[in-house]
Amino acid sequence: MCDVVKTFPGVKALNHAQLKLKPGTVHALMGENGAGKSTLMKCMFGIYHMDEGKVIYEGQEVQIKGPLDALNRGIAMVHQELQPIPERSIGENIYVGRYPTKKYGPVTVIDHDKMYEDAAKVLKEVHLNYDPHAKLGTLSVSQMQLVEIAKAVSADCKVLILDEPTSSLTAAEVEALFTIVNELRAKGVSIVYISHKMDEILRISDEVTIMRDGQYIGTWEAKELTTDMIITQMVGRELSNLYPPRSNTPGEVVFEVKDFTSINPQELPSRQLQRPQGRDPRRCGSGRCPAHRADGGPVRSALPHVGHYHL
Repeated sequence: MCDVVKTFPGVKALNHAQLKLKPGTVHALMGENGAGKSTLMKCMFGIYHMDEGKVIYEGQEVQIKGPLDALNRGIAMVHQELQPIPERSIGENIYVGRYPTKKYGPVTVIDHDKMYEDAAKVLKEVHLNYDPHAKLGTLSVSQMQLVEIAKAVSADCKVLILDEPTSSLTAAEVEALFTIVNELRAKGVSIVYISHKMDEILRISDEVTIMRDGQYIGTWEAKELTTDMIITQMVGRELSNLYPPRSNTPGEVVFEVKDFTSINPQELPSRQLQRPQGRDPRRCGSGRCPAHRADGGPVRSALPHVGHYHL
């Protein structure tokens, strides 16, 4: 990806950003919240269309028209925000939008036998002992994350984008993910790994690209970097004290939630968010949205069944 520019109303999210991937490597993409990491990857995956720039893929300049076009080219992405269909089976979730089909005379129908057979093979390939016929909603959030990775692997991808893949995984599941990543790397797959967890980056990646304010800062061999070096490049200055003492007096209430109940079997007490003195509480980044999901994971599109918001 070369000289990528992407502008949203009032914000230049990407300012001549770039990224170069090599086959059979894990390439970490790092930056502060709002640096443009996910936006750049969504341009690669066809969710966003670049205002300027070009994508060179397998030696040719290509125009990626959308996610299905990206998948057909061998580019897959596991998003930070899960988008599961809980009431459908694991197999259906893996192949949603690209179900295998068969003919009954002039009628084309989904070949469920082949879908579940292929889903079982993919799950076995990524070391997941799940029944492809089971409802996805019976799994935990972390297990759904692993199914999303299986979905990406099922596309027989040449480039795999992992956006904060360990955000909801346990330590054992992280190890399972790293096993999958190492196997894909050995097969020649290029993997883009977005994470804020420094220990993961230094352990799993071969190269590290750092972005700041939508701009490309540089690319380094992972073995040449330390945590302090990465942080310095991310923020653009030396940090002598990562956790300085703070003094703050809460001000007016700027956001309040009362009697919130989500679609998940969990109720949360009422909450208030108060404005820090002299600061704007509206800043967000790294895929965070106006509401937080009740189980602590990424935001679902579904609205709460019960509750009141006051802003």
